Amino acid sequence: MPYICTHMATVGVKGLTVICQVVLDTSSFSSWTDEGKHLIHGDGSTLWFDKSFTAVFFANGRMGLNAEHSWGDAPVMGHMSEYNLTTE
Repeated sequence: MPYICTHMATVGVKGLTVICQVVLDTSSFSSWTDEGKHLIHGDGSTLWFDKSFTAVFFANGRMGLNAEHSWGDAPVMGHMSEYNLTTE
């Protein structure tokens, strides 16, 4: 069962809203294919994909992203993760 943390941000006077989601998942997968499938749809009851992006950290130390598929959100997340991987 994953532990779900949320990053909160103030939006004007309307109160608080979640802009992204960080999941500390206790699952561990033997292949990239199984891990990718889990990042795309989870198991149907433990991951929610209604935010701009969801960062999932697995028990084996690996991390994956699930980004919103709009024209503006997905390219930003793709460029950000590529930059982090190539300049590390």
